[in-house]
Amino acid sequence: METKDRYALLKELTESSPSSATWLALRELFLNWPNGEEKDQALTETAQKLHGWDDNLRELTSTWRPMFSGNEANPFCSLVRTLEFHRHSQGATSILKKVAESPRFTNLTQLRIINSEIEGYGFQSLAKSLYLKNLIKLTLHKIVITERQMEIFCSSPNMATLKTLKLSKSDLTGKDTALLTSSPYLRNLEELDLSDNLLQVKDIVPIIEVLAPLNLRLLNLKGNPIKGQDELRSICPSTLKLEI
Repeated sequence: METKDRYALLKELTESSPSSATWLALRELFLNWPNGEEKDQALTETAQKLHGWDDNLRELTSTWRPMFSGNEANPFCSLVRTLEFHRHSQGATSILKKVAESPRFTNLTQLRIINSEIEGYGFQSLAKSLYLKNLIKLTLHKIVITERQMEIFCSSPNMATLKTLKLSKSDLTGKDTALLTSSPYLRNLEELDLSDNLLQVKDIVPIIEVLAPLNLRLLNLKGNPIKGQDELRSICPSTLKLEI
């Protein structure tokens, strides 16, 4: 494909309505676009034109093979806003580390890790990343999280931008919620999903007392062995929606 043909197709795609089909077509176009200044400029212009898109449409999965060549992220990754690891076992931690260390992912706003095997150094890479400082939504579902990993996570300034945090079906206990409430970097949370864990009333009260007066508007506690829902509802402010 000639340069003029690439730009013609790019113009057509960026002027189309936002959709998954358009996103996949853009991915294919840039995948076959030779690397260089021309491609970098086209990516910069495309990023501006996609500014109004829903971040959920601008998604990649961790199993996309062209995402990395060695440790170098594909230039297309600079357009990605949502990255999902889903049932990714072997190699998932290594990919997460590469993502955390790549400037191509600076504008990532959503990270979902679902039923995947993430080792300790993966959490550490996420916490210490110089580039993942714009995350708004983070999902960790069916992930084994040790107390040490939770401590690393809660002590990371990278979490200060989070508005939605989902830590579901991960066998969390009161020790984990104590780390959440003591963290100075989780004060901007608006939605917190702690469903399907091992939490009791005494583990949840501090969350409501600390986070509800700040920005928390939704707390999902479904699937926990909670006895004494009335106690929780009695201390729950009208601004907080409690799902039990």
